[in-house]
Amino acid sequence: TETSRDAVKYRASLGLDGTVSDANHVLTVLVEQEEGKSDANTVYDRETKSVAAEYRASFDFGLDLQLGARHDDNEGFKDVDTWTTGLSYAVPSLPVRLHASAGKGSVKPSFSELYGSAWAVGNPDLEIEENQSWDAGVEFNLADRGTLDVTYFEEDLKNEITYVSVSSGSNYFNEDGTSERRGVEVAGLYQVAPNLDLRGTYTWLDAKDPDGSVEE
Repeated sequence: TETSRDAVKYRASLGLDGTVSDANHVLTVLVEQEEGKSDANTVYDRETKSVAAEYRASFDFGLDLQLGARHDDNEGFKDVDTWTTGLSYAVPSLPVRLHASAGKGSVKPSFSELYGSAWAVGNPDLEIEENQSWDAGVEFNLADRGTLDVTYFEEDLKNEITYVSVSSGSNYFNEDGTSERRGVEVAGLYQVAPNLDLRGTYTWLDAKDPDGSVEE
């Protein structure tokens, strides 16, 4: 079985205080149509029509702002509205940048999760996964030779699609309730020599299923 996804997108940006490349305030709109097809059966075909808008701003006092919203008109699934926002602030006279973001997203089930494959039995009754998350952190400038960033994050995932090995029936199902994730991420970059950079990341994650058990 072969599946395919074709998309047509139109995006336009407008500088509210000058040309797009030079403006401090930019508005972008997006119109998109996506079609998913399977050669196994035309009943599996899906179409999504989407509209989205984003506003980006940069202010003289060190604040950068991003706001976005999107509406997905889904064939075969419920329609979904998602959003995102982000802030970044360079602290005056200090080598420190504060940042935070939040948003709501969604993920549609794949063809194999819905209709199966050679290795698994699909579930055509799956629902869209939805997540809501936020994060906040601080970035330190290391004498203009690198950065150290520490970020705390949380995410709630509803209708998480899970694979289960069973002797009969579908291998995929939506978890009842909300899966919770939280953690800390540390990322560093330092220029040791003109041609040598050191990079490193560390993540601590606490992920739990809706029943409170540790997510594997």
